[in-house]
Amino acid sequence: EVNIIPDSFFLKCSDPDSLLTTEIVQGGTGPITYAWSTGATTPDININTAGFYYVFATDSIGCDYSDVINVNYPLVADLQYTPFCENGDIVNFTDQSIAYTNSITDYSWNFGDPASGADNTSIAQNPSHEFTVEGDYTVTLQIEDDDGCISTTSTEVYNTAIDNFFEINPPEKELCLGELINATGPGGVHIDEHLWNFGDGQTRFGSSLNYQYQTPGNYDISLDVIYNSHPDASDACYANFNDGVEIFPLPEITIESSAERYCVGEEVSFSFTSSKPIQYATWTFTNLRSNEVDISNQLTTDYTFAKRANYNIKLEVIDNNGCSSQTSFNQFADRIVIPDFETELNICAKQFITLTEAFRDSLENITDYHWDFGDGYSEAGQMPISLTNHKFARGGSFPVTLNVSNSFSGCENSITKMVNILAPPQIDFSYDTICARSIMPFTNNTQPGDGEIESYQWIFPDGSTSSDLNTQHYFDESGSFPVSLISTSTLGCADTLTRQVYVKETPTAGIGLQEGFIEAFLPVQFFDDSQGDIVSYFWDFGDGAFSYSENPTHTYDAIERYRLSHAVVNTVGCSDTTTVDLDLNVYLELPNAFSPNNDGKNDELGLIQQGIKTLHEFKIFNRNGQIIFDATGNIEKRWEGSHNGQIQPAGVYVCYVKASGAYGKEFNFKQNITLLR
Repeated sequence: EVNIIPDSFFLKCSDPDSLLTTEIVQGGTGPITYAWSTGATTPDININTAGFYYVFATDSIGCDYSDVINVNYPLVADLQYTPFCENGDIVNFTDQSIAYTNSITDYSWNFGDPASGADNTSIAQNPSHEFTVEGDYTVTLQIEDDDGCISTTSTEVYNTAIDNFFEINPPEKELCLGELINATGPGGVHIDEHLWNFGDGQTRFGSSLNYQYQTPGNYDISLDVIYNSHPDASDACYANFNDGVEIFPLPEITIESSAERYCVGEEVSFSFTSSKPIQYATWTFTNLRSNEVDISNQLTTDYTFAKRANYNIKLEVIDNNGCSSQTSFNQFADRIVIPDFETELNICAKQFITLTEAFRDSLENITDYHWDFGDGYSEAGQMPISLTNHKFARGGSFPVTLNVSNSFSGCENSITKMVNILAPPQIDFSYDTICARSIMPFTNNTQPGDGEIESYQWIFPDGSTSSDLNTQHYFDESGSFPVSLISTSTLGCADTLTRQVYVKETPTAGIGLQEGFIEAFLPVQFFDDSQGDIVSYFWDFGDGAFSYSENPTHTYDAIERYRLSHAVVNTVGCSDTTTVDLDLNVYLELPNAFSPNNDGKNDELGLIQQGIKTLHEFKIFNRNGQIIFDATGNIEKRWEGSHNGQIQPAGVYVCYVKASGAYGKEFNFKQNITLLR
């Protein structure tokens, strides 16, 4: 291992030949050989020049080791100065020299400014100098130390200012969004940097540039300029410039028109809405097929599309700040042929009439048909419609319109024709509301339409009819019933009117009698047995006496026959009356023959009686005197012509009857009866 001694080495100006020596720190094998970078092969060498020196030491078996040393000049001249930024600045120089081994004894400055005369030089360590004119100067500093070493350095001094030119265009500093700002900064020979800050978070470098803001608003523009930078200057020069701009938003416009779709020959009104007041507007209508152009400078305008073609509608506006915007769209102006149709003649109201289209779609662009019959009804479809199923509800003259349109363009055309419909008789009738089980009269109030009335037909709910002018009908039940009147004119036009007539519910009067025989001179209880919502009652007892009670009591003072009448009225004012014949006489009779042959006629033999209270005896004997039937005590019992299950033969039989009745009457008789087979 080899080392060069010493590690730090400086030349001595008074002794230029200096000795570099080596030492072997650790020996190798055999003799050592040396190889210096100067070409010398001795262990030590003499030098007189600063720089790097290195040596290789190699032993006999080829192992080597090296070392290097930097030999420095003992004196280094260096300086620093304050920058010149603007007229009147004085440049101050500062000595930055280094003496490694001795002290500096002499300074010699040359400012490269002969025009300054004696001030062009200085022996001060840190002089100042005011240069005569602006420009670049080479300043030299020479120093000497107490060993006679001399070192010199030169540097360039920028004694130049900038022209302070700063301009934002346009001069009024007002722009519309999207317009370019031209920004120009100061000029100078030693400007290092122009840094622009546009107040929107964006920065740019350059002495002159164009900039476009992305959003409207007020912005402060600043420019930082760095100039006269130099490695030997203590600092650079800095300048700042500011200005403000206002960026106006562009007007936001939307075109509005009086129609969503455009048709040839129809005037369309165009207007617009805007986010800002507008002072100028230009409308341009361009036929994209023929390139024909129409222009209007009105804020709102009306335009009639003359040809079937695709049009471009463009609007350009300028607002009060001079900012402009434009918008446009394309729209097809369509045209539809004029339709036509034919109708049947002499059709009556409420009869089908056929309306048939009578034109050809030469443009083949009709997609929708719409018929308006002028009576409040219409029909629409997407295919040509030949109508065969429309009925006019009344006679008269109707404006029938056929409208054809294109669903894609929205264009349409129509034709209107007056269609005459014959009026049938104007049917009307009136009636009186009645109660069930009575006759309802009908009064015909029909008025003639076109022509005279030829016939009438009334149709009632039970299927019966009448051809009379006025008529009547019996309704047995209550409820709502359809009654129709058909009237036909001499022109064959007929009409029908059906009304629901209301028949009120009629009560059913009923009489309930007490059980047993009704006797004179005794009170009799009568009971109402009516059906319905009864609100009033009336009894006529047939002897001149009356009652309005529901269940009255009455005493007859003579043994006679009486007709009892009972009338009731319900909640809707309908009434009903029923009668019962009362016989207050007492009687007892027996038929003299009967025929028990099961033909349903006179098959049994029984007493015919009224007012009998006790049947003491009722016996029948055959010719042998044998009792073959005995109903004593049972006045309702009947003989059917048998005895003990045996059918009795035809012939004459003897009957004995004894009974007591009302009013103290007694009956006791014998009678022959004939049994017929």
